Amino acid sequence: VLTRKDWTYYTVFEVYDNFELGRIITPYNGNVGNTWKYTYTFDITDYASLLRDSVEIRAHYSGYQDGFTVTLDFDMIEGTPARECYKIVPLWNGSSAYGGTTTIENFLVSRDVAIDADMKEAKIRIIQTGHGFGGADGCSEFCQKKHFLKINNDTKFEKTIWRDNCGENPVFPQGGTWVYNRSNWCPGAEVAPYDYEVGQFLTANSTATID
Repeated sequence: VLTRKDWTYYTVFEVYDNFELGRIITPYNGNVGNTWKYTYTFDITDYASLLRDSVEIRAHYSGYQDGFTVTLDFDMIEGTPARECYKIVPLWNGSSAYGGTTTIENFLVSRDVAIDADMKEAKIRIIQTGHGFGGADGCSEFCQKKHFLKINNDTKFEKTIWRDNCGENPVFPQGGTWVYNRSNWCPGAEVAPYDYEVGQFLTANSTATID
């Protein structure tokens, strides 16, 4: 009889936490050749505590066409930040089908977060886009959906996930339907994060349920 037993010391791979610093949507630009380029700028001051010692920076491309190369520069600007962000807690990372209530609920499960005794202010940042083909409502990324942010089972914020200025994108001209408004998903544009100040709803040196 052969039996299997797993030992924890066989788990030799490092564990990485992924933090998304910024997101752009690739343009509908298959007809412009290889000379196209554009500069996107993100303020990542809040992530400064992560960008020290040794870190790995990855530009991930998940489009449908030829892809592109990325040149990444960090500009260090002297001055006093609006606040000293000393800790970042990842809540969710990944993707779920857009428009499917059951699927998204299974993905966005509630999290119990330990609140530091030194906490003075706190912000929750959600970088969310909706994109797909068909889906539960058959509308791809052209449906206006809402997200709700709950703290300790109480809804504190709700937001419609939508960009109504896709046609004002400075990356033009593009091909196809790039001018149509979408669920925070404009071809060729950076993704605007949704920031919520939640410090007033949290108690230092306690635990909060985020959903």
